[in-house]
Amino acid sequence: MYSLSCLFVPEKTKRTLLDTLNENLRHPNSQIQNAAVLALKYFVPAYLVKGDGKNLDNITSKYLEQLTDPNVSSRRGSALAIGALPYEFLAKRWRVIQLKLCNSCATEDKPEDRYAEARVNAAKGLISVCETLTQVSEHPDTHSKEDDLSLFLLIKNEVMMSLFKALDDYSVDNRGDVGS
Repeated sequence: MYSLSCLFVPEKTKRTLLDTLNENLRHPNSQIQNAAVLALKYFVPAYLVKGDGKNLDNITSKYLEQLTDPNVSSRRGSALAIGALPYEFLAKRWRVIQLKLCNSCATEDKPEDRYAEARVNAAKGLISVCETLTQVSEHPDTHSKEDDLSLFLLIKNEVMMSLFKALDDYSVDNRGDVGS
């Protein structure tokens, strides 16, 4: 609620709220994760974008690291969290972010490591990142035509291929066929 009104919030409170959101992103219940992602979508622009660049990099790096976490709930939540980050968090490392999400969309080699929900969330996060990065009109001063071309080529060659491969992803677990 604080972030919608952009009230003043002390740094210690911001840190506590962010830690709580991060903990809820790791929760095994998808409804709790989705609520945390929605809160993060409003909290970050209201309270963290205007901070220093180090803070932006730390948060982005944390979520990128969690894409390969052994805890599947952490992987699911971090993929959605990356998709909820504003442009300022994505612009500097857009290539790395998109490629990591593409890798997270791929079916894992070991059958015991396969989690359809983690791949679904990676695809959702990847789509959201692409949507955010391609909103050039909102950030005209931050990239060049060469950057735009590189971004669109990556989307065409890597992102789209990852998403097309995901369409063929059918996994079976104790619930039966759970194609992601």
